[in-house]
Amino acid sequence: MKLKISYAVLFVLICSFCAFGQRSAIKSTPTKRKSVKAKAKANPNPNPCSHVETVTDRMTDKTRRYTEAVSASNEDRTSILINVAKSADSTGENSFFHIQLLDNRTYPICIPRGGEVIILFEDGSKVTESTYNPNCEGTLDLLLDISLVRKLKSTKVSTMRVYTNYGYVEADFEPAESKQLLNDVNCVYQ
Repeated sequence: MKLKISYAVLFVLICSFCAFGQRSAIKSTPTKRKSVKAKAKANPNPNPCSHVETVTDRMTDKTRRYTEAVSASNEDRTSILINVAKSADSTGENSFFHIQLLDNRTYPICIPRGGEVIILFEDGSKVTESTYNPNCEGTLDLLLDISLVRKLKSTKVSTMRVYTNYGYVEADFEPAESKQLLNDVNCVYQ
């Protein structure tokens, strides 16, 4: 129970992320995801993308589409929370995962510039990407190129590993989490 409360508190804290050097707030709560699941059971033909938020900043004309966080965790209580996001303005579009790392260690989780993120898919294939925004807040934005977006739209993720200054944080995706991530990617990157 204590762990669930900690995740709820941390979930609220991770709701801001950095895109194009600006911080923006994401409105996200764990109960909203539950209400989406409850509605899906009540309505046999729900809109599978109804949980995707679209926000346009009227000052910069940047538009962001993003989802609530999908969480994957391990028995050692390390977790990875992922928000699927896309931002667009007059210069083009960027697709990315905003990733929050949660760990039971006492020291801060530092993400080095050029650190690796390895995504293992259910079909056995792997993709390795590099981080570009170093920090000791345990957060990163992983830019996704078009080939990785195509892969993520068609193949479920089984495990993700993010290297830090102190090793790595790894989390396995349960079948429901993997399915939710696949759905989120397909909804955001239509």
